[in-house]
Amino acid sequence: KSELLDATEEVYEMLEVVETLTSKFSTKISPEDVIDVFSHSNTEKIRKNEYDQLVLCRGVKLYEEKEPTILTPKETAQITLNDLVSKGIIKQEIRLQKSKTIQYLSCSVIITGIKENAKEYVRLN
Repeated sequence: KSELLDATEEVYEMLEVVETLTSKFSTKISPEDVIDVFSHSNTEKIRKNEYDQLVLCRGVKLYEEKEPTILTPKETAQITLNDLVSKGIIKQEIRLQKSKTIQYLSCSVIITGIKENAKEYVRLN
């Protein structure tokens, strides 16, 4: 028998991760970056960009917080991120670029921020 779990607090934390990454770093933030940071991954890219030193907007270091226990594995966190994007809670851009030398388009997906009052919206819905 499956049990329903309330992941609201972890969704709030994901929103904080997006808000902090997009406001404190000048690099383009990918959905994979959000999932890796949210899941407390310890990859070379995380260390190189110092995402493991991330201090959330409420002043706590993310990697000193408890790791997610409901939105695991990463695939579950990815589904949650996709759902938040589809509802307009997390803002995302899809950028197509045409190469000057090659006859194809390249595509990149960039997370650009969160909707105003995003946490309140999640709480009410």
